[in-house]
Amino acid sequence: MANFPGIAMIIDDQFDLVYKKNSTKANIAVQQKPLKALKLFFETNYIPFVSITNTTFSSDVIKTVNNYDNVRLLVLDLDLNNDGEVDENEDIPLILNILKNAIKRYGYFFLLINSAHSDAWEEIKPKLENESAVFNKKHSSFKVFDKTQNNLTQIIQELRDCNFSLDLVYDFECFLNRARDEAFEGLIDFEKRTWNKIYKTLVAETSTQSSFVLSTIFLSIIKQHLLNSNYNNSHLDTPIDNDLAIKAYCCVNYINNFNGNLDKHPIWTGNVYYKKNSSHVEYAIVVTPECDLAQNKFINYQVLFGYEINENTFPSNYNPSDYELENIAPIHAMRVGKSKNKWRNKENLKESRGFIEHLYTLPFSSKDGKTIILDYRDLTFISKEDLSSWKLIKRINDPMITDILDKLSLIFNRKGLLPILPDSIKPI
Repeated sequence: MANFPGIAMIIDDQFDLVYKKNSTKANIAVQQKPLKALKLFFETNYIPFVSITNTTFSSDVIKTVNNYDNVRLLVLDLDLNNDGEVDENEDIPLILNILKNAIKRYGYFFLLINSAHSDAWEEIKPKLENESAVFNKKHSSFKVFDKTQNNLTQIIQELRDCNFSLDLVYDFECFLNRARDEAFEGLIDFEKRTWNKIYKTLVAETSTQSSFVLSTIFLSIIKQHLLNSNYNNSHLDTPIDNDLAIKAYCCVNYINNFNGNLDKHPIWTGNVYYKKNSSHVEYAIVVTPECDLAQNKFINYQVLFGYEINENTFPSNYNPSDYELENIAPIHAMRVGKSKNKWRNKENLKESRGFIEHLYTLPFSSKDGKTIILDYRDLTFISKEDLSSWKLIKRINDPMITDILDKLSLIFNRKGLLPILPDSIKPI
């Protein structure tokens, strides 16, 4: 485990035993031996670690937990007051508080329960199942270890082997750490303020988005030093989690507004809004160029409208023959249009991006995680006051927003060809 990102944190009121001579007392030796093996493992594998040994005051423990970042392995004892049991009034509330704060602060990490009372974990675990996927998945990223066992270091080495996604993410963190160390050599001056001048230029050009733009520039510099990164591909043939794959797709292409961060920023290109009208939920995407927004070179916002694919707009029991005698059909069928004076069948409608140039598909992008269909024909200008009545749910990232704008430009700048030849005449 030479490539281990971040730091390890040990929370154990007896960890100070590692700095003392080997004890001849059995009750002390049983705790001292595995803790010394743990310390030796970290040192020989170049894993930086910190310890919390004073667990008398819960508030102090939580404050210390929250003062660290980038903790990727948490080793936790369960008897934190060393009274010989895992107490319901003291130990368990503190353990729950530690883990809830760790999940919130560190996001993801390996958890190793290292306790002579490891059986108490079965009572604690159910109380955490709503806190994180770490605690409610069958193949989770935690291990329970009894201090009387002698294979602690082996347990740690096996942790990554059974968590394929974390394996790749941890590899990336290691690559990123090395790239970050290399990236800015030669790009720092000590007597002048070159980067300050660059930042002021960005402020003038991009206004309140300047900090985000500067971070993007820094990340592009770091990215050059990731070219030689090679990930472990030994698990690429394993089954996938569809929910995780969708979540990954969404994280790449969208910035979600769950926490309201986007509300603090100005209206920007790619912002996705929604509101409920009489028949369906309608969506609006801002397509005014970023430079116009940053430099206030516009009167109203240019927005592109779309609709969510759901039971109202594209029913699961859709049958085109049900609408033969009238010119009314579900919204999706109407937007795609007829073929030879007939509504298209269900399979054709599912492939609308492939044959209808005025539609663009945004997978998993609605407020309910469903797909949005943008209609390039449904384009208008809207005032800031009118747009304020819509709810901001996310922003579309590059390169998807650039692809949307390119195709929008293409359809509006096309000359088009008149259908002169009859269908019976084939060019080839």
